[in-house]
This record gives sequence, C-alpha cells and structure tokens, in this order.
Amino acid sequence: MSIIPSSICYVEIPAPDIEKARIFYSSLFNWEILQSELTDQKYYMFKTGENSLMGGLDSTKSVSDQGVLLYLKVEKIISTLEMIEKSGGKVVRTKFEIGGGYGFSAVFADPNGNHLGLWSEK
Repeated sequence: MSIIPSSICYVEIPAPDIEKARIFYSSLFNWEILQSELTDQKYYMFKTGENSLMGGLDSTKSVSDQGVLLYLKVEKIISTLEMIEKSGGKVVRTKFEIGGGYGFSAVFADPNGNHLGLWSEK
C-alpha cells in the first residue's frame, strides 16, 4: 500500500455572524471573499493571497475552540494582534517563541469566537 501525497485544499470556518466574519477576514488579511451561489444558505467562499488556499465561511456551523487550529503566516505578530483587537477579535495567547528556532506564534479568536494561530519568522 502506498501513501498518496496530499495538501490542504479547502478550509471551512464557522461563521454564525457571517457579515462580521467577512469584514474581519477581508479587511485584516486581504482575503478575496465572494457570496456563493452553490447553496441556499448564507455561505461565502474565500481565497487567500499568497498560497491561494480556498475556503468558506459557513453561517450554519457552530463555533468550537476544540477543533483543528489553523495558522496564518504574517510579517509581524504584535502589530497583527493589535489590528485583530481593533477589528473585534481577541488575543487568546500573545506572541511566544517556538523552541528550536522555528519562529514565533500567537493565538487569537475572531469575532465569532473561532481560534486561529499566527506564525512569523521574527
């Protein structure tokens, strides 16, 4: 049996307040976000810039901080955390160094309460 190589190709973020999520992610991280015509429910599809990862904001899913933690690559964690707080998000864990020289990280909650990580080289 062989292992099939794969990569993350799509991510769904629960967004009970979908308009707040749309504004938060498009303004902070410059994601291209468009309303989907594929479903009757309120659903937005997004495309991230650098690596073109696609995903969706789903108004029918509930928020949990017990699931997978996604990390967003940023230039400067502290200034990003400041912008997150000004945009309605909350800092869950402030910037910390990852051992072994792997950079720095932090965790935040978006306006709906989803936890996401930040990663930076410095």
